Amino acid sequence: MSLENFYRSLYSKKDELSKMEEEIEEWKDTPRYKMGMFVKLIINGTLFRKQLSNMFEGSNKIDIGNAGEFIMYNRAWYWIKDFNIEDSDWVESVIPYEEEEVVRACDLTISYFENLEEFEKCSLLLSIKKLFKNA
Repeated sequence: MSLENFYRSLYSKKDELSKMEEEIEEWKDTPRYKMGMFVKLIINGTLFRKQLSNMFEGSNKIDIGNAGEFIMYNRAWYWIKDFNIEDSDWVESVIPYEEEEVVRACDLTISYFENLEEFEKCSLLLSIKKLFKNA
């Protein structure tokens, strides 16, 4: 292989990698990705928070459970806050996910935000839950 062909092969792979990274970034902006992040954060975050609390059970200095809960629910809200019931892309974003997971994630998140009296967030989450039930 000539030196020129070698450099061309590297350049070609770099373009492919760049294109793949661009496609990944575009995917992160889709409603389906955001819905998936919301569901996975809540479902997996609940288990992680329990494990973390057990690890620091004897520690009186840090309230790991509340800190973990705050981070988990607010990060999950970040992914779902733009949900638009009028947008077919958002409506269709609930279809690939298990009803049980979506409903559970919504219920847990509604309960958290009700305690903080953030009812606008609860309203959006309730509309997602109802939409999934009707899908």
